[in-house]
Amino acid sequence: MRISLGLCLRQTEGADLPEFEHNISGEVGEHRDRMIAFLAQQNIKLEFNEKIAPALGVSYGGKIALLPGQSTAEEFSSRLQAARYRARR
Repeated sequence: MRISLGLCLRQTEGADLPEFEHNISGEVGEHRDRMIAFLAQQNIKLEFNEKIAPALGVSYGGKIALLPGQSTAEEFSSRLQAARYRARR
């Protein structure tokens, strides 16, 4: 027995979903360096990878990958979220 799901294109009309705005601003100051040091103490490698788009940051296999080109505040926020996700595992 196989179960399959179908999608009727006639039922996909309507307004587009709103775009998520991820404008994060502010000064992270010394917290950026402290976060990098903390990740190093936890043996978590930090890398920048364009292939994770549209995600801003992901955590996998002892690494945190960030999307390059983010502002310092966006990068800090993405790094913090990925570290929190990793800590919950």
